[in-house]
Amino acid sequence: MEIYQLRTFVVVAREGSITRAAERLHLSQPAVSAHIKAIEDALALSLFGRTARGMSLTHEGQRLLAKAEQTLAVHQELIDEATRIKGHLAGQFRLGEGSNMDRVGDQALDAVRDGGSRLGGGDADTQGGLQEEQRRHDRHDFNQKRR
Repeated sequence: MEIYQLRTFVVVAREGSITRAAERLHLSQPAVSAHIKAIEDALALSLFGRTARGMSLTHEGQRLLAKAEQTLAVHQELIDEATRIKGHLAGQFRLGEGSNMDRVGDQALDAVRDGGSRLGGGDADTQGGLQEEQRRHDRHDFNQKRR
């Protein structure tokens, strides 16, 4: 069973209609029906009763709906957390010294000091984290080496 099929199950259960579910999901009615059939086949359960007015959950379908909704919520939380992780800069920052380090070195240290926002991330957490005092110390060491 795939996550998109689970989403289809939940939407059909909420809408009570394959037609309305298809509209909400931007799918064709045959695609929605195929998703429901695939889930029912995979679980070897009948999840819906088909009526003239639409679809109604069977007792088994009612029991599984809450779990399906929880699964989709956890799936979304996983995606949200991955997005937050990608939005933060993490890792180890190493800076080598060359002939034009006056300007480049100052810019790099300034970028680390303001949390990586100039580097395109929000949190420049280097290995173990740089505390403000350590940043000042690194800045001092860097300036001493340049002289």
